[in-house]
Amino acid sequence: MAAERSASSAVSFRRQPLFYLACVMVSGMLAAGLPDTPPAVSAAAAAAGAAALLLAFRRGPVRVAVLGAFFVSGFFLASSVHEVPDGALRGMLEDGRVAEASPVRVEGVLVTEPEPARDGLFLSVGVRRVEAGGCRRAATGIIRVYAPVKSAHAALALEAADLGAGTLVRIPLRLERTDRFLNPGVPGTSRILDQQGIDASASLKSVLLVRVVGREPAPWSFIKRFRNALISRIGGLFSEQTAGVLSASLLGDKHFLDKRTAEVFREGGTFHALVISGMHVTFVGGLVLLLVSRWVSDRRLQFAVSAGFVWAFAVAVGAEVPVVRAAVMFTILLLARTVRRDSSTLNALGACAAILLAWRPADLVSPSFILTFLSVTAITTSAFPLIAGMRAVGSWTPSARTPLPPRVPDSFKRLCETLYWNPDLWEFESARNIWGGRIFKSPLFERSRYPGLAPVLAHAFEGLVVSMAVLVWLLPVQIFYFHRIATGGVFLNLWVGVLLAAESFLACGAIAASLLGDWAAAPLVFLTESANTLLIAGSRAVLDAGLTSVRIPLANGFGWLAWAYYLPLGFLSLRMLAWNPFDRGRRPRSFGSSTVTASAGLLLSVGALLLFHPMSEPRPNGNLRVDFLDVGQGDAALVTFPDGRTMLVDAGGRPPLFSGGDEDGPAFQPDVSGIGESVVSEFLWEKGYSAIDWVVATHADSDHMQGLSEVVGNFRVGKLLVGRMAGTDPDFVRLAEASAESGLSPQAVGAGHRMSVAGVRVEFLHPILDGRPVTASGNDDSVVLRLSYGSRVILLLGDLEADGERMLVASQESLRADVVKTGHHGSRTSSTPGFVEEVSAEIAVVSVGRRSRFGHPHPEVVERWRCSGARVLVTGLSGTVTVETDGDSLSLSEFVAGKKKNARGFPMEKPSERSY
Repeated sequence: MAAERSASSAVSFRRQPLFYLACVMVSGMLAAGLPDTPPAVSAAAAAAGAAALLLAFRRGPVRVAVLGAFFVSGFFLASSVHEVPDGALRGMLEDGRVAEASPVRVEGVLVTEPEPARDGLFLSVGVRRVEAGGCRRAATGIIRVYAPVKSAHAALALEAADLGAGTLVRIPLRLERTDRFLNPGVPGTSRILDQQGIDASASLKSVLLVRVVGREPAPWSFIKRFRNALISRIGGLFSEQTAGVLSASLLGDKHFLDKRTAEVFREGGTFHALVISGMHVTFVGGLVLLLVSRWVSDRRLQFAVSAGFVWAFAVAVGAEVPVVRAAVMFTILLLARTVRRDSSTLNALGACAAILLAWRPADLVSPSFILTFLSVTAITTSAFPLIAGMRAVGSWTPSARTPLPPRVPDSFKRLCETLYWNPDLWEFESARNIWGGRIFKSPLFERSRYPGLAPVLAHAFEGLVVSMAVLVWLLPVQIFYFHRIATGGVFLNLWVGVLLAAESFLACGAIAASLLGDWAAAPLVFLTESANTLLIAGSRAVLDAGLTSVRIPLANGFGWLAWAYYLPLGFLSLRMLAWNPFDRGRRPRSFGSSTVTASAGLLLSVGALLLFHPMSEPRPNGNLRVDFLDVGQGDAALVTFPDGRTMLVDAGGRPPLFSGGDEDGPAFQPDVSGIGESVVSEFLWEKGYSAIDWVVATHADSDHMQGLSEVVGNFRVGKLLVGRMAGTDPDFVRLAEASAESGLSPQAVGAGHRMSVAGVRVEFLHPILDGRPVTASGNDDSVVLRLSYGSRVILLLGDLEADGERMLVASQESLRADVVKTGHHGSRTSSTPGFVEEVSAEIAVVSVGRRSRFGHPHPEVVERWRCSGARVLVTGLSGTVTVETDGDSLSLSEFVAGKKKNARGFPMEKPSERSY
């Protein structure tokens, strides 16, 4: 009972009022139903808020009134998120007053300095007027525009234009806002833009299209200009890889970071080190505070200098929302220290939450906000209290406050004494006392033999504790948003943190020395490059040893499991906050009391369910189901057989993202997720899959095969089936390399190959593998599959064109099908009249994006299928198109036609099926 009283007093309303007020405010916001908030969460939040008010009723009307006011304020803050201000560009695009992807002319002002990128720059334009269709209207909002600079002429024109913050510009462009890929589990483009505070995006063909029409004062622009100059200087001093790491970690510009390097950090769970966030802001502010406190004793002056430097740093790196959020949190926590309230960590954290959510209520469901606050919560409520208690146990000496030794298990005491006991300090202190005595300690090794090892072990252990606490707190969130748990991150965080800090200090020294000349900077440049090489090599070694990231789908009932995970974790954290190893009112083994043991057991059990997700895959229902995904200009289809086994046919892709490079070196690949990662894998994880039984690559076009490399790396694949093996094609080479790493060997399939899966006949009708040369385009080498179940037939044609269709007709195979995935995205070169008549399908699915740069599907092809009696569906308009059959009846559903919100807050398929 004493422990429970201690825990309750440690987090009482009297000691932590702002923490409680923030919690009630959040309950009100969730009860109002923020965008993407599931109804169950809203109901639970409303119940929690009501319970808080009932509990507060015993404490008097004042407390009820204050808590009620915060609950109501949260409710109205969330309600305001749904409102779109008059004249907002976002509203104009959504209601059609400004046609998306149509030519418009935008007038506005650059709200910040241009952000440099490889072969171009990004402009943030504050819109003032939009001219579309001959109508010119006032508008407000932010547009993010990419302007390429790929020629000397463009570079000279850019220099002459002198674009900077406050520059008034007029730009002809096409605005983009609508979600690009309409599939269950795939985050929407509009939602991501809203989280970034951007109304629309656009890309220009050339920076020469930007016309300067005036200038306005921008007093703080010199900070961003200085930052851009540093990025340029870093690129000139260091190698491409090192410059990319430094530009990202020091200055927040990730556009120079290549994908291969970024994946090392991402797979190792250390990518946060390359993103300017709370860690960087805290490091910069803490370093400045440490330096200032050595010379200035006035805490108010320390606060002013440190907070001012932090805000200057936030402006310099772009003042993006996560950075500003971190700066606000640092300022509040530093203010608490200044006014002697730094012991009330939860109170300061509550103040941060209330202020930030009042500023941007929609951030409550933002991944960035959730990750930031859970990380801070993990450190302040779990890691720091444990470290503080262990320090007290390990360094205990008799005193008036702690006359008796700590009441903890002997093994735990021995660990603490190994890390923190200092016999030299004890001898010095005991010599000053008027009494004498001896203290018997039992460290795991004698400090006198290893004098420098104990401090190193202590710092390393504390780093591991912090890493482990953050990993435990973020476990459901990382599965939810990233489907990734980096098992090596606990260890790599220390390695990367130390070496990246050393690399950053060396780089700053090299930049300063370069003012004297490159000769002066050369030694420091060499050391910086060496540190970066060691950092990357060490990380790769850990990953090669098997401590890599694990990709995890969503388990069944994920939302309930998340609640069941955080409830015992929150209880254990409260107990940790209240833990006093010298409390004599507690029983000797209270550290392992039944309540704590039960909570820890529940936490481990639920964590295991989240990690291993048993039976997360959809239960077989005896039907054959094919999901045709929206992957833009490309193909991807998931076949689910009656017994639950799966076959993925293609996985989309996009044109190669390489630039630069020649015979002297590899091309630069920006750190941009491909379709296989960001669309197909997300769809499969949302479904609950961690393994695919068969993967089929129809042919070597990038819009079919490129995404398969990422899918093979993310999932356990049983067999890889390919048509004609294009051994020199870059996408095929990457797929072969990814397959080899997973222990797969591509198996060639073509005309004549057959297999039976749970009563479904799978027939490969094309290509002819022997005795026929590879076609010029490669499209007519596409694998063609026929799936027959009962009386129903589904035909998948890949990119087959006219010649291939004629070969199929001549093969005397029956081509009659109920559902057909048309060839070559509805191009004029496919779906010839005789072939369409031969197939005579009821449903024709065209796999192509909403706006194809090739003009697919061509109207005459669509009309040809319709005239044959088929219902034509385009994935770019319908989203995921699903057909399902029990061998007799046939049902069809479209993702866009009847979408609702799923547990993640994204649109998902509604089971409003049409029967045929």
